[in-house]
Amino acid sequence: MKGSVFVGEVHSTYHKEKGGRIQVKLQVEEKQILVDADYASPIGGPGHGFFAIPTIGTKVLVANGSLPIEGPLPEGGWIWFACVQENDIMESARVSSPRQWDKKPAYESSWGTPDRDKAYGGDEGYPCQYILMTPKGHKLVLSDRVGQAAEKDNTSDDSISIQSSNGKKVVLDETTRANGAGDMILIQDDSKKDSKNRIRIQTGMDDKHSSPIGQDSIEVFANKNVVVHTDAGAINISVGQGSDGPFNDSDLVIDNQGLGNIQVKSHGGNVDVESYGVGKAVTVKAKNSLTQMESSVTVSPESILLYSVAPINISSESMVNIQAPVVNIDQVVTNRPLPKGIV
Repeated sequence: MKGSVFVGEVHSTYHKEKGGRIQVKLQVEEKQILVDADYASPIGGPGHGFFAIPTIGTKVLVANGSLPIEGPLPEGGWIWFACVQENDIMESARVSSPRQWDKKPAYESSWGTPDRDKAYGGDEGYPCQYILMTPKGHKLVLSDRVGQAAEKDNTSDDSISIQSSNGKKVVLDETTRANGAGDMILIQDDSKKDSKNRIRIQTGMDDKHSSPIGQDSIEVFANKNVVVHTDAGAINISVGQGSDGPFNDSDLVIDNQGLGNIQVKSHGGNVDVESYGVGKAVTVKAKNSLTQMESSVTVSPESILLYSVAPINISSESMVNIQAPVVNIDQVVTNRPLPKGIV
């Protein structure tokens, strides 16, 4: 008995027990034979391991440790354990992008290497990425492009990314570049043209030429709606006392640039607006009116009207000072005399 390794071509990947067995076409002398080859995984065990099956037509290495010295090859005892990349086959393996707005192929392969220019983007053209890509274009990329060449042209890439063929991706980026880009965690959807849906946790300095949010910051950006909801507990939006920089570094801003309203509702409690800073104020501005149920404050170029169906109380421990060329107080219905000093 002897053992030997053969180069064969994948003929079928169907396996009833779903254990990774494939059918391989072998060229033996002047005839072709089909053998069933079991899957030899680099790591695995009961219920766990690594699973990746080559597509039909791929060249694979198969082995059998119980070959007879003479006579025909046995039907059983075969395993397959590796793929053989051939440029003439893989060069034509292009997948059209599922993104209709993107006319470029989702990827272009040579010698079985997805995104070969990036994979071989290290110093002097050495490989610098570890890539697992499916035939459709889903991929896992671990990139170590951090050499002198990358620093020179500012294209360092020290990251892990999971990307779908349609453009959705999650990136763990530890790159530190001269222009500030990188050093972040990014969840982004590029499946539609001009899509800006993303969540970005920026640890280091960000790219000043894109959408800067600052160091140690988080950005949530949506093309349409952002909904935050909790069935129980509280939602707390707070700017800490250590935030004392200029605008956009210490302010809490709610800015509605559209035509919709800003609504603050409380169904079971109070709505409190307080300012604790010494010499600080609470300022409410409106071009037209401020309304509270059946009471309102109406501001117009001609006048300021305060109306209420309930009593309006003005109280002071010292003095209430009203200054105007004419002060008019109309007593509508009352059984009480006017206070002293008011006529």
